[in-house]
Amino acid sequence: MNTNQLTELFIAELKKTRDAENQLADALPKIVTAASSQLRELLQEHLEQTKDHAARLDMILQVVGETSNRETCRVMQAMIKETEEIGAQKLAANVLPASLIAHLQKIEHYEIASYGTLRGYATALQQRDTAAQLQATLEEEQEADRKLTILAQVVNAEIARDESSKKEELLEAKPTDESSQSTPRRAA
Repeated sequence: MNTNQLTELFIAELKKTRDAENQLADALPKIVTAASSQLRELLQEHLEQTKDHAARLDMILQVVGETSNRETCRVMQAMIKETEEIGAQKLAANVLPASLIAHLQKIEHYEIASYGTLRGYATALQQRDTAAQLQATLEEEQEADRKLTILAQVVNAEIARDESSKKEELLEAKPTDESSQSTPRRAA
């Protein structure tokens, strides 16, 4: 990308962000299948929002007079690939949701940064309507992140409780009878 004007930078970033949303919309159905029921519901809701975000970006690109040339977002490609690889890591079933949520929050944080930057460009370019639309999307991404944070707190607390109770069970199962423990003999 060889840009020397803010408008060109804005358009290039709009295209990358649209590609990021499209990639996420394509990947979420596969990610949903690996998710727990609580997370699955949240992801289904976010999938619809993601499609709306991509459509909103298409509309913004039309308003600024840009064609639908596709700019690839390699950052989103890498984050999605990493998220999809979680299943291959052979994580314990109770830990899988925590790992999945963490990766999804990384994606949300990337989107939040992208929309904040785009809104800043639109504001500087005095494109008030576009800035307002980007602000609306930014707020939706922040809300999705907030929901993931709340779910992560619940899931992580459940995992920690399970681990704690397993440790307690192991401690209780250890023999406390000194006669069952071998003692070293003294040399005579």
